Amino acid sequence: MTRSKLTVLTGATSGGGWPGLSAYTAGLTAKWTLKQGYALLCLGQAHYDAKRAWAWSKLPQIMTAFSFSDAVLWIDGDAAVTNSERRMEDIFRPEDEIVVTYNEQDRHLECGSFFIRRTDRTLALLDEWWARTDCVGQWFEEQRALDLMWKEGRLEGMMRTVGWREILSGRACGWPTDGTGHPAAWCPGDFICHCGAAAVEARLKAFKEIEECMT
Repeated sequence: MTRSKLTVLTGATSGGGWPGLSAYTAGLTAKWTLKQGYALLCLGQAHYDAKRAWAWSKLPQIMTAFSFSDAVLWIDGDAAVTNSERRMEDIFRPEDEIVVTYNEQDRHLECGSFFIRRTDRTLALLDEWWARTDCVGQWFEEQRALDLMWKEGRLEGMMRTVGWREILSGRACGWPTDGTGHPAAWCPGDFICHCGAAAVEARLKAFKEIEECMT
């Protein structure tokens, strides 16, 4: 798999001030993609399905990216790559089809950032994931859909789960940056930071602080 066949896809997953936040985080991630030679695609307003929450739109856009990519790394608009030295080839295994962080404390998957490779099984998975309309309108609906499919055993042998900070770390209001206080807490050198549990303005402020100590 060549780097030209690896695509990083990012975009806002809600309205309001999110497009501005996602533009800022995309700029942070772009420093990494430019350095490492990966393609970066940012979703715009025209890419979102008005009939569902914006977060669902990552799925058809991943399918579109598969027309010219072997694998996609999805990154939510309130997350960014914060270590430009890390390489996807060193993080993800050749046999990986989909890699998702598992939140052991709350016992569910975290879909803010995940890796997915184009295979017959993942193409079918994306179709089935989109079809889970029973989750539309629920809390973290598209994430809940994948979590339910996994717990139903539908991803057995296809998905690899990883713990906090292997791919995804977090930064919430009041969390320190030395790794104390929560197993997900972002530290300098971590690969991807997801800023959650705060207003858009607070998340943007957190990313500006993080940028000062990025690797």
